[in-house]
Amino acid sequence: MNDNINDRELERLEDELRSPLSAYMTKSPSHEETNALVGILQPELNRVKGTFRPSVFKQCLVQFRHFHWLFWIVSIAVFLMLSLMSPGLMDNEIPLYSVLIPIYVLAGIGYNYRSWNKEMRMVEMATPFPPALLLLIRMMDVLAINVLFGILGSGYLFTEVNTLSFLFVLEWLAPSLLVFGLLAYIMLWKGVRFGFTAALVIWLGSVVGQTFVQTLNSERLESILLALVSSVGFGFLIAAYRKAVKQYRFQM
Repeated sequence: MNDNINDRELERLEDELRSPLSAYMTKSPSHEETNALVGILQPELNRVKGTFRPSVFKQCLVQFRHFHWLFWIVSIAVFLMLSLMSPGLMDNEIPLYSVLIPIYVLAGIGYNYRSWNKEMRMVEMATPFPPALLLLIRMMDVLAINVLFGILGSGYLFTEVNTLSFLFVLEWLAPSLLVFGLLAYIMLWKGVRFGFTAALVIWLGSVVGQTFVQTLNSERLESILLALVSSVGFGFLIAAYRKAVKQYRFQM
């Protein structure tokens, strides 16, 4: 009997508190609320821009902290599996690293872009780092992470396969730089969809191209071609950075 009374009292108390407490419930900000916040912040941020000298390098370090823990776990798992599988597949014409690392760079960039909060991008428009430049910085972080893991994995493979040379690193690094550089430049020029479409086409082309180069049986020629591909990819990256800086009048 007492239990029933207590239950009814708790229910009545919940009903009484539901209305006043609902006023304190938080919810995601609306588009209008975000615009209002940007409007409030803009005058002060304009004043700060005149005295604040932003650093792209420091911003790269800051953006590392925003990568979700799931991204790190998946990246480590992918490269561990790739490194452990590769020694038994070295007889293939194209190493797994050359095929999978470039496409994983694209996957990492796509994941980080999709998880980038729309409202936060609106707020960042008022900061010294416009969204396009911040996106490019995050993309460079993804590339840096993949290159680091790729180098660590290559170091492991060098200890397991005595026939490997530095050419192996170029075989996955060159297409990764080309795919990344082209994606970065076209995203700023034509948009995200065009960028990813072009990058996927180039990735497929790099797989076919490496298959053809392997048939020539000339390490010297392959090294020259891969160095050229790396230079082109790096050139696209520099062009993308300059385009972001020029487009948004970002003074370094």
